[in-house]
Amino acid sequence: MSSATDCRRARLTPFEEYMLGDEYPGWPMTFWIRLEFSEPLDAARLNRAVIATALSHPLLAARIEFDRRHRPCWVPAPVTSVVHEYHSMERDSEFPTSAPIDLQKEPGWRIWTDNRSGSHVIWMEFHHAVCDGIGAFRVLEDILASYRDDACLPDSDFDLNWQQLTHRYRCDNLSGLTQRISQWAWMIWRIAAYTSTAPASLDVVSWPHGVPVGGMVPSQARIARLGDVNAYLQAAKRHACTLNDLVITCLFRSLQEAMIERAPDRRHRLRLFIPMDLRGNPLNACQVGNVVGMLHIDRVVSATGPGSDPVSVSSVANDMKIYRKTQMGRALVVSLEAVTAILGSPGRLLNPRKCGATSVLTNLKTPLQASKLAGPDGRLQIGSTVLESVELFPPVRPMTPACFGLLTYGNELRLTMRFQPATFPTADADSLFNRFTEELRNIKDN
Repeated sequence: MSSATDCRRARLTPFEEYMLGDEYPGWPMTFWIRLEFSEPLDAARLNRAVIATALSHPLLAARIEFDRRHRPCWVPAPVTSVVHEYHSMERDSEFPTSAPIDLQKEPGWRIWTDNRSGSHVIWMEFHHAVCDGIGAFRVLEDILASYRDDACLPDSDFDLNWQQLTHRYRCDNLSGLTQRISQWAWMIWRIAAYTSTAPASLDVVSWPHGVPVGGMVPSQARIARLGDVNAYLQAAKRHACTLNDLVITCLFRSLQEAMIERAPDRRHRLRLFIPMDLRGNPLNACQVGNVVGMLHIDRVVSATGPGSDPVSVSSVANDMKIYRKTQMGRALVVSLEAVTAILGSPGRLLNPRKCGATSVLTNLKTPLQASKLAGPDGRLQIGSTVLESVELFPPVRPMTPACFGLLTYGNELRLTMRFQPATFPTADADSLFNRFTEELRNIKDN
């Protein structure tokens, strides 16, 4: 390898390396964004816009190589096109492909266009080692801005962009000794609570003793458009909490009903993973990357006795308030960095046979609200073409076969579920999703 290329090696952050390692056959560490436009986009023009965007963000034009110590590193990769065609069956429940992204051979993202004449739907697929959901929406904005202007390929300084990788994933620091001590004590206690307890799993095939299955059975999607977000914000105001607190409560209640119905004679520890955006530090020059943490919140439920009452909004709101104050979302980042420093790799924490969480809820809030492309109704416009709808689908994991995405677009709240039918049957998944949407609508109206 040339010395110039050697100079461009960039070690993966512990979080990126964790996302790289947490991938198994049938369980790709990828998330999807579904886009529906008012009219078809021109394929050649879209391809030019995609290449121009990739050259502006180094992780979009990179692949994985391993150094002599077998440590994964980013190296520049030529981007001729990441746009692919697929044949749609005109069902929103299906993703264009179930084939994983091979980061040693290709950049960690793909754009999928339907080859049916007149199709208005485009899918964006990202490997989570490359970027998080907020970063992906930044990519979407840049692609659409470049498409609107039909700009030529930029004469950008790729070396300067590549240097931004040294500034990625830096979190805001707490000021004051008291705050630091309080934060670290809380993190240690929560990490200990996480590692010493095992949550219930929605997996009806592998859990609790078997090896996770999946193979190449494709995951499936569900979408619910819940209506005007302002009605839900008013409900959150009535309950003296945030919209996120309200949604977490409704998901807990839905899981509570589902697990008790499955095994009424058992107590169930429900655990939700909640990704937390850690942007805000001016040192985060590389915004298209993983600048995200993770927190977990547990509830123990049962059919009778303690845990039989529906999970309360106030208890969830109180926990989330403490988590925000102590920046608990940084706990995963801190633990991964510590394990990497001590053991050399965060992969020592990976165990596909262990259930890490009952489910995951990714709430991106309003990822496109501040976009310069937004029209009066909040929807993005490129000339006469309007981006009509946007949905996010997080990755599903072994033992965590159903995950949920939430965002607001054009003043409309949109909920999605991605699930793996090989381990969480479609009938069970549909029942859980219907329960969740019903809980949300009920809490909005009451």
